[in-house]
Amino acid sequence: MTTPFSPVPRVPTSFEAKVNNSTVAVNVQPPAKLKREAPPSIGRTILIRFIVLLMVLMFGMMIYLGVRQFNPMMMMSMFGMLGMVGAVGGGSHLFGGNNPQGELNIERQDYATQLREQRSNAHAIGRHIHGTQTAIYPHPDTLESRCGTRTLMWTSQPPTDTPAVTGTTDRELAESAQTNPWGSARIGVGYRRMEPYIKPTANDAPETYEPVQAAAYMRFIRTHNVIPDCPIGVDIFSRPFIVCMGDQDKLLGAARAMICSLVDNHRPGALQLGIITANVEEWEWLKWLPHVLDPTRRDKNGPARLHWPTLADYAIDQAHVIQSSGPHSGSRGRNPYHRVIFVDIPGEEPDLPAGVSSAGLADHTFVYVRHS
Repeated sequence: MTTPFSPVPRVPTSFEAKVNNSTVAVNVQPPAKLKREAPPSIGRTILIRFIVLLMVLMFGMMIYLGVRQFNPMMMMSMFGMLGMVGAVGGGSHLFGGNNPQGELNIERQDYATQLREQRSNAHAIGRHIHGTQTAIYPHPDTLESRCGTRTLMWTSQPPTDTPAVTGTTDRELAESAQTNPWGSARIGVGYRRMEPYIKPTANDAPETYEPVQAAAYMRFIRTHNVIPDCPIGVDIFSRPFIVCMGDQDKLLGAARAMICSLVDNHRPGALQLGIITANVEEWEWLKWLPHVLDPTRRDKNGPARLHWPTLADYAIDQAHVIQSSGPHSGSRGRNPYHRVIFVDIPGEEPDLPAGVSSAGLADHTFVYVRHS
């Protein structure tokens, strides 16, 4: 007896976070321009130095003549000269005029306050993106709890039904957060780009900006344009071949996690999984997945599994598929499903199956797990 299962298609979401029912966005103003002040005239500089020198000479003369010859009225001329120095050199600072340093400190405080408000918005958007990535790329240890839940399992839809995430460059596309995990599988955690990306608008020479504000601005851009510890998925369907490198034991665990992520997001009618390996014991657990069943073959136990001991066996058994399939392309082919074949051949060269060119097969992806 079988139980019908009808998954609820995932609805594409936008990376818009709301705070108090209001959509927030990150709008960072560029730092203020550095104010350029003309240096004081040479005449005023000479006059100030002359007055100071004259005061020093008068004070020295008073000491030389002796205390008995000292007349307090002689100090009046010194106070007058001191007033002249203040008036010529910066009396406005002494008597409540313009204070450039104080105004600059106020501008810095206002800019820091503005960045603090935008930082709260960036954190809200980052939490929303992280939550979305966690929902479509859950940790392998949590997949068991999602089994049988119509709103969680097998909800991914092909890009013909839902718009795919695009970027201007391959790197931007690879680093962009995803809302539809079609054709991709979780491979770990890492950094994701902020969506929408905070583009720097301070494009002039760095020397033209106020240094304290410019440093705070660049720290904000660098820090909040990435989201750390975010689940990351790799697009498998768009590649004809994937060759894994690294520790052999860890590669086996990574392949298991990728398979579990794929079967969690894709229904059996959209994804087929195959395995080429002679190590049947290590991959025996795949027989419980409906994605591994071959609808075109049967054995004594019922529907056969998509399993072949060697690459040569696969080439012989699937010769009709190899001959009738065109080269791999990024778009969907005529088949309703995409077939991902994991190749686990420890100690052997990761060769191509006979008849398969370097362009791959349409609607097929070969993932080489362990090899020499």
